[in-house]
Amino acid sequence: MIKTIEIIGKQVESKTGNKFVAYKAVMKDGAKIQCKFRKECGNPKFMRGYIDVESTDCNISHSSDYPTLWVSKFTNEREYQHKDEVADLF
Repeated sequence: MIKTIEIIGKQVESKTGNKFVAYKAVMKDGAKIQCKFRKECGNPKFMRGYIDVESTDCNISHSSDYPTLWVSKFTNEREYQHKDEVADLF
């Protein structure tokens, strides 16, 4: 079963000065959880968008203080389309 997941990326810098993009995944209820991608999968091209993931290619880890969505492979990515018109928002 293919799931479409909204992701939001943010450029951050570690204490040692390394820069990277930290991702959050938006769940159905609007809550955001940390999202990480396996090295062989690669990162999405967009800072905000949608990815399609087979349900067998992702899992949620509860081994730290906050849950983390791990993605091992995504099939499609689309950039978030910003809505400028008020009529489109409501």
